[in-house]
Amino acid sequence: MRILYIVSELDKCGASLSFLTLLRGMREKGIEAFVVSPDWNLVDDNFVALLQKMSVPYKLLPITWDIKDENPKSKTIKRKIKDLIKWFLRRVNNPKKNKEKAITQLQEIINNFNPDIVHTNVGVIHIGYEICKKMGIKHVWHIREYQDLDFHWVPLPSKDAFINQLKDTDAVITITKDLKKYFGLDNCNTARTIYNGVFNQSESSLELPKSNYFLCASRLVQAKGHVDVVKAFGSFYKDNPHYQLIFAGIGDNWYIDQLKLLANELHCEEGISFIGHQKEIKPYMKKAKALIVASYSEGFGRMTAEAAFCGCLVIGRNTAGTKEILDEIGGFRFEKSSEELFEQMRIVSQLTDEEYLRLAQYAQNRAKELYSNENYVSQVYDVYKQLYEKEKE
Repeated sequence: MRILYIVSELDKCGASLSFLTLLRGMREKGIEAFVVSPDWNLVDDNFVALLQKMSVPYKLLPITWDIKDENPKSKTIKRKIKDLIKWFLRRVNNPKKNKEKAITQLQEIINNFNPDIVHTNVGVIHIGYEICKKMGIKHVWHIREYQDLDFHWVPLPSKDAFINQLKDTDAVITITKDLKKYFGLDNCNTARTIYNGVFNQSESSLELPKSNYFLCASRLVQAKGHVDVVKAFGSFYKDNPHYQLIFAGIGDNWYIDQLKLLANELHCEEGISFIGHQKEIKPYMKKAKALIVASYSEGFGRMTAEAAFCGCLVIGRNTAGTKEILDEIGGFRFEKSSEELFEQMRIVSQLTDEEYLRLAQYAQNRAKELYSNENYVSQVYDVYKQLYEKEKE
């Protein structure tokens, strides 16, 4: 089979990491692949090197995201400037001409590569669906985000129109059951939930004792709820000055400065470290007392599943994808307030090694069943196979 993949960007965000896992697995199954990505975003050289190592060709096209950004963050002057720059990078010249150019170039690639299936890796790009309908090619749409709940994005031309497109395409994969329900696909026989793969089953580990720190491993943006984490840690730190809170991830400087200012106001700045993006996060997870996931509406929560593989308990906000994972693996939950989060941090810090081991082993065994790379690749391959065989009938 030949699969043409349309991705949102060539970087190391969660969607891209899941895509690389999928691509490696499909190459091992003999799938021929071609990758297409928008040309307005930065390209990670390591990502490209991995494509080249797998002998997978790629092309950057003037593809725009089919969304309207209604994010309240853009109310600050600094944010408005950043949004203006992004808008310019995405839509240099004329948006309509850009889309026409992208359509022409993508059709040319399709004619030359002759894919059996086009797989769009995110919901914010519609061009794959549109061209497949026109050219009579099977299309798979991978939905990884709520769009409006998590990022304040509104699908164009409307959410209802987007949902109708999902119901009309050949196959839809949602990364959680809640996403499937959110987009009204519960009774759609072409839609199914397939959890992301995060590690191979053999990569699980569990080390005790744990170190005295909590870990947040995600992009540093408001949607991830870090303000609540700092507030909770400020309360926890008063009686536990030997603990640390580690933020591993990159983000806008203005937001990081806001978190640091809050830490200063709460007198816990000496207990908080911002270590930036880490090429290898597993060593931090293996020793952390808990991973804190405070996202308001996490599409899936890759780090939540990864923590379970690493024998690290999770304290998570009881919403969206985080809730769905914790429903499966267990963990410690908070609803809304930083006071609730503080209480969960206190409870986890007082677990004995025996109690911790019992909870972590259960979470790890469930994660290996549900979120392994092997399971992920196998289920997506089944989707491809069904469409391929249906086409050949």
